[in-house]
Amino acid sequence: MTRAVYRFTDHTIRHVPEGGLIFELSCTTCPEKSGPQVEQNTAQDWALRHTGLNPSHDLFSRVVSDHARVTREGGE
Repeated sequence: MTRAVYRFTDHTIRHVPEGGLIFELSCTTCPEKSGPQVEQNTAQDWALRHTGLNPSHDLFSRVVSDHARVTREGGE
């Protein structure tokens, strides 16, 4: 006979700075996007150029992603 034993432990999730950040802007007027960028200025420069070429495209959705690590309480 096999018997399972469950142990419930607390976990924590935290930002991992060494994982960096990813920046992406999307035009809300058309389907164009900056694509994922590791530098915020690169994504922002894309949006500025896009609006320069398309003056009515002046609203963007901005997404910033980070990396996170889950650790078990007690370090196990």
